[in-house]
Amino acid sequence: MPLQEAEKQEPLPAGVVARLGSRDISKAEYLDFLWIRFGKRAVQDYVGVLLIEQEAATYGIEIAPEVFESRVAERIQESLGGKDEAIFIAGLKRGGQSRAMYEKGLRTEMRKDLLLEKLTLATRVVTDTRIQGAFESKYGPNGVRTEVRHLLFMPNVLRAEKVRAGTRAADLDMAALKIEARSLAQDARDAIATGADFAATAQAASHDRVSRDNGGLIAHYGGRIYGPVFGGTVDGLEPGALSPVIETGAGFHVVMVDSRVVTLLADVRSTLVEEILASPPSMHEKSSFLQALQSKADLQLW
Repeated sequence: MPLQEAEKQEPLPAGVVARLGSRDISKAEYLDFLWIRFGKRAVQDYVGVLLIEQEAATYGIEIAPEVFESRVAERIQESLGGKDEAIFIAGLKRGGQSRAMYEKGLRTEMRKDLLLEKLTLATRVVTDTRIQGAFESKYGPNGVRTEVRHLLFMPNVLRAEKVRAGTRAADLDMAALKIEARSLAQDARDAIATGADFAATAQAASHDRVSRDNGGLIAHYGGRIYGPVFGGTVDGLEPGALSPVIETGAGFHVVMVDSRVVTLLADVRSTLVEEILASPPSMHEKSSFLQALQSKADLQLW
């Protein structure tokens, strides 16, 4: 007979978590089962909470009650997801939780997360490596932010088009398809060189589905896409200049640099430091902080 939650029965005695037939299952028995089942994992989680509390006290870090209550209320609303409170509670009940248990657990987790966030910010060290990473992320590799457009003609796309049109794949020669792709790239370059609009040509002809709808513009160009030949071509182009047809592993390209802005690290270093210090901690950063606390803790487990 499947286990069912008893309806309209007398409440269980204090310290009893379940009754199986006539047998009471005590809270102590249940905790012993959990102890054996999950071992050190839950203890380590609890120790993490204690370590965060201790470290926050060392730094004099507190959470304003209004901030805490606001965050808890926001999380509860997110959990409700627009559902009626009664439906939400019924779902908790099916999972073996009461509304009070859910909120108590949520409050513990929210306090832990808020304290960990504040601790991470309070102890954050701005290293040269971190500054360089932020600099390149914001201003491009070595401070060079380049906007690049390209046209791409791919032999594999030509092959797929011909197969869809009825040609047998076995009858297609990749060498001939490469010649055709190069020819299409050269024709497009010649048209642009004599006045055709680059963006319109890209939208009409380029095989790069990602960039073509944006006029061939490569979003967030960082110098690594399509390999060294492509990167070297970009580096050698002045803004507005058109490259010759070049070949990469993807196919045949025509490249144009829209703009190139050079920023010196010395000019923006202080601003970057301020931004790094003020930026919200990432999950990785908070996790690393907690791991560091645990690794240096005077903790003995069985």
